[in-house]
Amino acid sequence: MPSEPMNIQEQGFRSSLFGFDKNDVLAYMNALANEAQQHELEYNRQLQQLQSKLDELRSERSTADSRMEALKAELAAATQRADTAEAKRREADEQLETIKKKTASFQSTQRESQKNANIWQLKCHDLQQQVDELQKQLTAARALNTAAAPAAPTSDLVREAKLEAGKILADARLYAESAERELKQQAETQKNLHGRECPQHCVGRHAGAGASGPCGRAPERRHAGFRRPDAGHLSGA
Repeated sequence: MPSEPMNIQEQGFRSSLFGFDKNDVLAYMNALANEAQQHELEYNRQLQQLQSKLDELRSERSTADSRMEALKAELAAATQRADTAEAKRREADEQLETIKKKTASFQSTQRESQKNANIWQLKCHDLQQQVDELQKQLTAARALNTAAAPAAPTSDLVREAKLEAGKILADARLYAESAERELKQQAETQKNLHGRECPQHCVGRHAGAGASGPCGRAPERRHAGFRRPDAGHLSGA
């Protein structure tokens, strides 16, 4: 039997003697068609609702997929930033360790240089004492020479003393100049080494350190304790 309402209403039947009442049959068929039509309308309405719900779910799924892709991209970017930060941290730790080692080496070199400077000062002080002692001897020799001018041996003694004093004075000058050049060279080398190895933030941190300088570097010491004698003090008659 056809299930569509129009087919029900258009369905025809043959007539027979003593059959069903035609009007009753037609009325029943019309009622059945109307009921089928109502069911079809309800089915279509539910189908549209389901279709609308399906479209809505598809749209939500598409949005969720897009959001998921965005989150994946953000996660990948965050992971990359974390890896970069970790690599920079390790590099900074390595640089810090290197700076610590170089600082320790520099401080050791500085202490050694300070020790050498103290040794040079002591040597220069000893030379100054020797020069002063020679000047006293020359002064005594001049007095002796003045008191005993005719005596040739005394004059020879004074002359030998002058020569010896001049030799010692020349050696003292060379020794002092060599010590001063070496100390200046060591100070300049340490200054250049410190300028290359000490980071900018270290200089900024110790900008107000005063006389001690950046990174605790002591200022250059001058050997004021050694006075270069004038040749005239020893060569005068």
